[in-house]
Amino acid sequence: MLRNDDRRKHERHAANGTFLIYKTLSIISYTVDLKNISRSGAFINTKHLPHFGEELHFDILSTDGEKLATGHGKVARLVKEGSLLERGFGVHFTRKLQREIEEPLMVVDSPIHRE
Repeated sequence: MLRNDDRRKHERHAANGTFLIYKTLSIISYTVDLKNISRSGAFINTKHLPHFGEELHFDILSTDGEKLATGHGKVARLVKEGSLLERGFGVHFTRKLQREIEEPLMVVDSPIHRE
C-alpha cells in the first residue's frame, strides 16, 4: 500500500477517455471509463473490480479511440460501495505520464485535488 507521503503529489483532473486494461498473465482485455487522471495515477469507473495490489498493463485511449499511452500500474484503491458512478478503482502508474498525454484527456483545466 502507498504511504501517505507517496500520494497526492500531482494535480488530478476530471477526465474523458478510456482505459484498455490487460490483467496480469492474461491476453484478455476490457475497456473502462476514466473518471480522473494525474501524471502518476488515475481513477477508473467500473463495477468490475480487480484485486487490491494487482498489477495491470494498460493503454490509455482518447474519446476518439486514439492510443495516447501504454503503461503498467498497480491497483492502489478500491471503491466497492455507492452508485455506479462512484464505484471503481485507483491505479498508481509505474512511470509518470508525460504532460502532453494528460492534457487531451482533461475535462477542465482546473485540478479537482492533489493526487
